[in-house]
Amino acid sequence: MAFRVSIVIRNHNYGRYLRDAVDSALAQTYPLTEVVAVDDGSTDDSRSILAVYGDRIVTVFQDNGGEASALNAGFRAAGGEIVLFLDSDDVLAPDAAAAIAALWDADVTRAHFPLYAMNADGILSRQTHPSFQVPDMTMEEHLAILGQVISGAQSCNAYAAWALRRILPMDEKMWFRTCDCYLNALTMAQGRTRLIHAPMGGYRFHDNNLTLRNSLEISVRDRAVMFHPNLHDAVRSFVGNAAWSRIKPSLPPYHWLHRFLSYRLNPQHPFANDTFAALIATTARAVIRKPNASVWRRSFLVGGLFAAGTMPTALLRRSLPWMLRVARTTSIPKAGHREPARHWRRFYAVPSTAE
Repeated sequence: MAFRVSIVIRNHNYGRYLRDAVDSALAQTYPLTEVVAVDDGSTDDSRSILAVYGDRIVTVFQDNGGEASALNAGFRAAGGEIVLFLDSDDVLAPDAAAAIAALWDADVTRAHFPLYAMNADGILSRQTHPSFQVPDMTMEEHLAILGQVISGAQSCNAYAAWALRRILPMDEKMWFRTCDCYLNALTMAQGRTRLIHAPMGGYRFHDNNLTLRNSLEISVRDRAVMFHPNLHDAVRSFVGNAAWSRIKPSLPPYHWLHRFLSYRLNPQHPFANDTFAALIATTARAVIRKPNASVWRRSFLVGGLFAAGTMPTALLRRSLPWMLRVARTTSIPKAGHREPARHWRRFYAVPSTAE
């Protein structure tokens, strides 16, 4: 059976990167590929950029509703049996759709692959994202051992449309961020996950990255630290209480790091029973046991944790943006596939629509 692939590009005010994402999706060598672009209320030049493509893409314009809203809208417009949600600051290799379709089967619900780390200017590095080998485990093992389904970014995943129909639309108020963890866990609960080991495009690291912006808002958005409990509630609701009782999930290190920062900075911290001593001890233990990070990165995070615990609140609030940017820099891998060190368009021979 030949599977159709829908590449759904989710965009909000990323006009400076949007052409790269769309051009990479249109450059797919797999003939049964469609491109859907959802503009989530952009106020920059994104909509005029999308207009250039005409009927080569399916375009959805909506008021700004957030990450889940855009994914819901994109899935409604997609017609493929395989759906890949591509962030508009990332790019795909021309053979990505073909590689995914080649390994697909009726009981596959998710495929995962790495991307080359790419800088803001589109230069591919010799490193990969994620920086670790994604473990070949069941959803139950991921939640019990790691607290979440460990993966790369949203752009590193493709899903079976039939499995997505059972879990979409997402609650757009609850899933204002990290929708991929919801999608990864609940699709894995329905079938097999396949891993592709070769990089299938580029993941862009830049200062305006959504993950970084979410982290910077911890001190004023108490919802930020509620994500993993919400994920666990969603899985429990989907699989049922009997199956859930056998999973025995943990909470991942980044839940505890965010929770500690919220405790220090957020007057509406949502966990009333937290204490400083218990929280810093639990957070340090979770980071030290973090299985998908180098010794250097774990040491850096523990040091940052104790620095955040000892400095005055006002200084922490001023220092947090810098601390989080440095922490993000240490997450960029130092080793990987050795081929590229040039612009993604030259590496993949993809022309620009502007040319």
